[in-house]
Amino acid sequence: MEKMCGAAEISQKVENFGIELKSISKVDHVYSFAKLLNYFALVVFLSVGIIFLQDWKLSIILQLLLGLTFAHGLELQHECLHHNFFKSKILNRFFGFLFGVPMLVSYTHYRVQHLHHHKYLGTEKNAEIFDYDESSLESFNKLVVRAWNFARVPTFFSTLFNFMKGKYPEVFSTDKAKKDVLIEYLVLVTIFITLLSISVFDLSLIPLKIWFIPWLVFGELFHFLIELPEHLYCKKTTTDVFLNTRSIETNPIISYITNGNNYHVEHHLYPSVAVHNLEKVHHTIRPKIEYLSLSYFDFFRETFQKARSNRS
Repeated sequence: MEKMCGAAEISQKVENFGIELKSISKVDHVYSFAKLLNYFALVVFLSVGIIFLQDWKLSIILQLLLGLTFAHGLELQHECLHHNFFKSKILNRFFGFLFGVPMLVSYTHYRVQHLHHHKYLGTEKNAEIFDYDESSLESFNKLVVRAWNFARVPTFFSTLFNFMKGKYPEVFSTDKAKKDVLIEYLVLVTIFITLLSISVFDLSLIPLKIWFIPWLVFGELFHFLIELPEHLYCKKTTTDVFLNTRSIETNPIISYITNGNNYHVEHHLYPSVAVHNLEKVHHTIRPKIEYLSLSYFDFFRETFQKARSNRS
């Protein structure tokens, strides 16, 4: 599962679309280190601001921005799990794990489940670690519950307990993957319990201010908004990525925040292409994309209109 496309398949796609994959699939460490430094700089800067600011209104704004940064970090983790962030598997796993800590997401769990999703999208075997579908929009209450992911912490502990009992999803086919994911969950739960204890026993409110509130109040919501468009209302019974996946055209700032997730058809078509080169693929294949939104505003407007009509 390391590579999502075989050589024959790649050559066929190059011939079909005239895209030179080799040149746009190279890991660019300049881009990667710039995004890495920017992410951690934002986390530190916003955290310090939240700790020392006396104005609660400004603190909430910074917590919102920190939550957005946490959600952005999961998109960087996604780039790591495809081994597009660094050439080194060790660096991809190390930083991929760090990117997932604020949102309590295991790198190995995300990687194994997500690569399975790439392989089986459009089939009955498809299963994604972050599953968003039309059922999330059947009612306002369901939408709120799914958007803020109220079951996030209970689900984490349920998954951890299953792993500790030796119960793994079928996609975990190797002992190494099972060992790695269990270790990561144990590290994550140690961090969680330690910081929660510090807040609960009045030792300090800092973990509450710079982690729990940004993560659970804002981070989960932003992650939902970033991930929701990928396959929602697309044709899920076909393996054709032009029919089962959506792309969204947006400005460079939002594309940076989503780490290129707006070019999702392009990503599923060529998972090895570097994130900053997905736009080049988009210009080539744009006419073939069945589900193309001209902005995130357009997507969410149409989605909520459809959700309301489904309930009527």
